[in-house]
Amino acid sequence: MKSTARVPGSRRSRTLVVTGVALVSLLTLAGCADADSEPQSAPSSTVTESSTPRPAAAAVPASEEEAVAQATATLQEYTAMVNQVLTEGGVNPERIDAYATAVVRDEFVGSAQEIAKLGYTYEGGLTARVESGYATEAQFEGDMLDFGSVQLTFCSDSTGRTTTRADGTSPPAPADRAPRLEAGIAYDPTKGSWFVRTLTPLGTSCL
Repeated sequence: MKSTARVPGSRRSRTLVVTGVALVSLLTLAGCADADSEPQSAPSSTVTESSTPRPAAAAVPASEEEAVAQATATLQEYTAMVNQVLTEGGVNPERIDAYATAVVRDEFVGSAQEIAKLGYTYEGGLTARVESGYATEAQFEGDMLDFGSVQLTFCSDSTGRTTTRADGTSPPAPADRAPRLEAGIAYDPTKGSWFVRTLTPLGTSCL
């Protein structure tokens, strides 16, 4: 995949910053945020324990195009795991560790645990449609990686998902079911993998 957008000076050396970035709540995106919700008993279920899936190892990217392609694949794998955890009732959310880290990982695990407690069920899932992306240098443990950080602009579409409370009713849907977000995705050379580190709402809709 080839990068389709770039910000001025995006190839300049810069240090990857991952703290203090706004994160869109999974509960809001999923259409299950309900201020008046009270925890209800979730239906009993049996889940087969399995080891956390691991994405295929990715070589250090040699170009911006390669970095954007690898980061895009990681975003799709992350989205697929989000959907899997939610359709299974929010159980074992730590499976997301293979695809996300920092605040994105922590927010997802907390939200999934809340979903399990409330007893929400889901049909369908989110899709992530990447519109553009660019790569920059990133600092990792004192070393600079030429294309170690990627920013992707994408549409997070939940129009194909239905959400049901434990009592059989549907919670209010979010005002925008296809917001445009920016994902910050970083390469970890010690693991040979990319990880979603930040998700930032851009304030526009893809609908």
